[in-house]
Formats: sequence, structure tokens, C-alpha cells
Amino acid sequence: MRWVTRIGVRFDRTACAWFIKRFLDSEAEFDFLTADEMPAAIRAGAQAYHNYSWTGRAEDLPEDRINFPALIAKYGYDKSDPALPLMAASVRQAERTGFAKDGSENYSLWAIANGISVMVNGDDAAITERMMPIYDALYAYCRLRSEGGTGWTTG
Repeated sequence: MRWVTRIGVRFDRTACAWFIKRFLDSEAEFDFLTADEMPAAIRAGAQAYHNYSWTGRAEDLPEDRINFPALIAKYGYDKSDPALPLMAASVRQAERTGFAKDGSENYSLWAIANGISVMVNGDDAAITERMMPIYDALYAYCRLRSEGGTGWTTG
């Protein structure tokens, strides 16, 4: 199925796409559209996966701007998989602290590294290998911050 959302994704919508791909539709294809392109895509059968995208109205956007927990709940996974509400809380916190730009956005690195350790059963070489792109990304972010940027460059 074709899934669509507005251009300019952040933590929330990347987490939504992850959930869709892992739990709902392993063959999902994602398109990132302007607000003007969204209605036609939906009429053509695409599924919007960000609440604001469904209506285009700011009043339909959740107060905290986080849709990942709502998507999990919509499909009942908040009740059937206890890891997903925990992940949703992490995504919510990452979204909030990411906007803070006060250093608290880096706390998620601990959770990521520990998750990788679990994924590879504590294999040091595998942890080191899988952390390389994470550190590449963190370094790019820190360079951006040191140059006065705030993050999330979007095409």
C-alpha cells in the first residue's frame, strides 16, 4: 500500500513509518508530499499516517504534536504489545527534548546503544559496527549545532 505524509518528517513520523513497516504493512511504500498534494493522494487510495495530514487542519493536530502513540492505539497494539507504549513515550520525549536544544536531546543515545547491544546479544564487534552510523549521525548533528544550526534539514 502507498502511505503518505507531509514533507518534513521528524521523530514522530519516522517512528510512524517504522511501525507501519514492521507491524501493519511490510510492503509499505512511503511518499512525502506537500499539504496541497495530500488530498489527491488520499482520494487516489493512499493512506495518510499522520493525523494532521488527514484533514490539513491545525486543530486536528494533537496538542503535543505526537501521533505515534495514537497510531499504535488505533490498531490496538497499545494493549497487545507492552513495548510499543514504552517506545511511544521515548519518541514523545525525543520529539520534545529535540526541540529544547539544551543537551537533553542526547539522552536517547543511551537507549539506542543498549537496544543495539540487545539486538546482537552483547557481541562487542557487532555493537561497534552498528553504532558507527549512529555516531556518524550524532557527529553531523553536533557539527550543525556548533555552527549555529538547530537540526532537521529537509529537502
